[in-house]
Amino acid sequence: CVGAVSVHDGGWNWIAGTSTDKVGNYRFVAPEGEYSLTASGCDNSSDLVRAFQDGSPMWTEPAPTLRLTAGSNVARDFQLHIGGRVEGSVLSTDGTPAVGVCVSVMDADSMRKDQWRSVGWSRVEADGSWRTEAVLPGEYLVHYSNCDQHGNWYEGGLWVPEFHDGLLQPLLNNVDDIDTVQVGVGANPPLKADLLRAARVKGRITNEGVPAGGAGMQAAVAPN
Repeated sequence: CVGAVSVHDGGWNWIAGTSTDKVGNYRFVAPEGEYSLTASGCDNSSDLVRAFQDGSPMWTEPAPTLRLTAGSNVARDFQLHIGGRVEGSVLSTDGTPAVGVCVSVMDADSMRKDQWRSVGWSRVEADGSWRTEAVLPGEYLVHYSNCDQHGNWYEGGLWVPEFHDGLLQPLLNNVDDIDTVQVGVGANPPLKADLLRAARVKGRITNEGVPAGGAGMQAAVAPN
């Protein structure tokens, strides 16, 4: 599938597109404007890795663009790579599906630079299953977070955000503490995660009646 998209800070909006014919050719009509072109497999069962028109990966910033003008015929060929699918299931600790969760496959190098670039993404289905589009073979971090029905991340929610190895996000001190997931070409072993339900604590800190700004709070496990 090939399309013109408008890329912005919150993601991207689909403008126009089509699917290729049996020999790989495509053609579509779009309104005038400046867009990015993307190509990928047409569903999450494909092993083709989504890319921009210049071959750069979808997390490239800024996204490469081209201008479409009335009456013009723009030709852009794509050379897509074969990657691997990342999939799994997310449950609560009582074994029921963890609804309201999104899964991100994060580029490990970008995480070490505190850039948090997602190369693959999926919203968990009602039965707890999820699957991303294909990603290039390599080493990744998998992150589970709260999201709404449209897939938009938000801070609230039922679950404590965590990484695939069970490291809770609030306890993260060093990215190298997170176990990485190795992704190969084609299907990969499914990942299983058990998420903890979130409990929230709030209040106000003062010193002799004066607000204590900048004070830190933490929860600790009491010894037996």
